[in-house]
Amino acid sequence: VAIISVFVILLSIVIFCLETLPEFKHYKVFNTTTNGTKIEEDEVPDITDPFFLIETICIIWFTFELSVRFLACPNKLNFFRDVMNIIDIIAIIPYFITLATVVAEEEDTLNLPKAPVSPQDKSTNQAMSLAILRVIRLVRVFRIFKLSRHSKGLQILGRTLKASMRELGLLIFFLFIGVVLFSSAVYFAEAGSENSFFKSIPDAFWWAVVTMTTVGYGDMTPVGVWGKIV
Repeated sequence: VAIISVFVILLSIVIFCLETLPEFKHYKVFNTTTNGTKIEEDEVPDITDPFFLIETICIIWFTFELSVRFLACPNKLNFFRDVMNIIDIIAIIPYFITLATVVAEEEDTLNLPKAPVSPQDKSTNQAMSLAILRVIRLVRVFRIFKLSRHSKGLQILGRTLKASMRELGLLIFFLFIGVVLFSSAVYFAEAGSENSFFKSIPDAFWWAVVTMTTVGYGDMTPVGVWGKIV
């Protein structure tokens, strides 16, 4: 059973990644104005789409697995207190929301036309719906945490991080202090430079974080002498 679960989890993650490839994306024409249109990615999958069908099979397994664990759990309240069970529930919710959206869209196409809506209002509603769907679909990435249920190494790592939360919090606190100090310093050091990237202290936060974590993207660099000294 564990092998099947791991395979299904990996399959769902691979599908989640593959469906974002340009070759597999679906596009839709939206009316922005009376005479204008806009082509955007269609976040609502077709019910016959192979990726959607594979996703359905994966969700059936996840739901079955979750239901069996819930029925076998002697204390139902403790079941919902378990972090892994919460992750399992969160991981399957996006599918059912997407399914409801697909069904609603199918019904809209079959029903009689309703009262006319202005293209601008329709475009705004569509943009809002697409934004919500994108956020909901992003939640699917939490399925990767389901692998920790079948990996002792990941469980040990999780417990180690949990036991070190106070020390990690202290490290982040000191990092925050450093970010504020050096952001303020570089802002005032670069205040006299015309081509300065640091228009405000919050703008300098990104540079401070990237520099202190030794990432160094180089998108924001000091141009003045005093800024380079900082």
